[in-house]
Amino acid sequence: RIGEMQARLGERDAAVAEISRSLALLDAIAPDPTSGTRSSQRGQVFMRVAAAHAALGGIERLGAAERSEHWQAARELFTRSLATWQDMKRRGILTAEDATKTDQVAREIARCDEALRELEG
Repeated sequence: RIGEMQARLGERDAAVAEISRSLALLDAIAPDPTSGTRSSQRGQVFMRVAAAHAALGGIERLGAAERSEHWQAARELFTRSLATWQDMKRRGILTAEDATKTDQVAREIARCDEALRELEG
């Protein structure tokens, strides 16, 4: 959430550093597909880091190529989050609280696609 906040404030370097740190920490924690709680937390981290990238993609003072990179990264991370929620649903461990995440993330992926189309001109 700190990276997302920094991105929304336009603090690009600080946001990128926080995003990198968050992903490194997440990669250091092995997924546990048997744990609904751990799976949910992973899906939420992917969503937050994706939201930070999306916020950076919206900074108009950045060049189109860099903005596009952030939107692409956001799309990839939202896709990873979606895969997490879909896997949880398939295995029957998706909670009622997380049940709306698939629709929410699908909307975010569509938003990324739209931003990428606009940047491509």
